[in-house]
Amino acid sequence: MKINDDIYIKQGDCLELMKEIEDKSIDMILCDLPLEEIINLYCDEKYTLRAIAKKFNTNHHKIKNILLKNNIKIDNKNRKKRTMRARLEENEEAIMGKRNDLICEIKKRMGTSTELTELFTIEWEVI
Repeated sequence: MKINDDIYIKQGDCLELMKEIEDKSIDMILCDLPLEEIINLYCDEKYTLRAIAKKFNTNHHKIKNILLKNNIKIDNKNRKKRTMRARLEENEEAIMGKRNDLICEIKKRMGTSTELTELFTIEWEVI
């Protein structure tokens, strides 16, 4: 919607709309956090409020308020479970990173081609 020659208001997915905007042509962008995505992430039960807040570069109190304003019940019973799952996923990423670093180091030391063989699998279960 064109307000005047200098002011336009656009509504939609900001990531899609920003593709249409020329570089260095904007004075201000006003937008909200993507409500539907926040609700979906929370209801998926894999993410803590802090993890969702980190994803959207905000704090967990704002995420909690958004959920409460939209009648999404904050389930404290599953809070511990969500936190544990998030920690396990972080540890798993760290372990995989170290594993890949070790493989690269072994390849360098051997100076020959190597083949990756899975020796064991670690499975996590949150109770």
